[in-house]
Amino acid sequence: MHLKKYLLKDENNLVFKKNDIDFEGITIINDNIYISSEGSLKSSKPILPALFKFDRTGKKNGSLEIPNKFLPSSDTKLINFGARDNLVFEALGSLPAKNLIFMGTEEALLQDSSVTTPTYASKTRIIIYKDEKVTKEVLYPLDQVPSVPVAGLSVGETGLVDFAVIDENSTYTMERAFLPLVKKTFIQYLS
Repeated sequence: MHLKKYLLKDENNLVFKKNDIDFEGITIINDNIYISSEGSLKSSKPILPALFKFDRTGKKNGSLEIPNKFLPSSDTKLINFGARDNLVFEALGSLPAKNLIFMGTEEALLQDSSVTTPTYASKTRIIIYKDEKVTKEVLYPLDQVPSVPVAGLSVGETGLVDFAVIDENSTYTMERAFLPLVKKTFIQYLS
């Protein structure tokens, strides 16, 4: 087997520069490659969350619409609205036969709830695209962070990191929990 590599390029046929993009998930439908970008909102040059479309040679040939609720708000009165830094579009999957793309946030949006803790389970959102148009959203309940107390503290984070699309209404999901005090990462598979 011979593998061929392509560098991903923007619409001007230029290779993406470091810190210009935050690629996370990848899926393919026909001759199109879709790649999610989680974004990095607190970097010196903020990167917005996005879903890009590339051809099979790696050249960007479009982006799919992202509903406003998934983007950071430019309105200073709406400080509890939109994406959380580096916790947006991590999970990406597709059902090519139906031309469906599923893209999920890693953690809850600011307007939905606080993040998951050992005592609280948040809900993330999954956007479903049909023929590259947003058709619906579903809430996905995360599990609480596994509780492993160290020195009387129980801290950590969890998030939706990937899924495999089974049909229009079903996915196998993967959550990842990170516990910094015990220096462990747990992977959980859910259906």
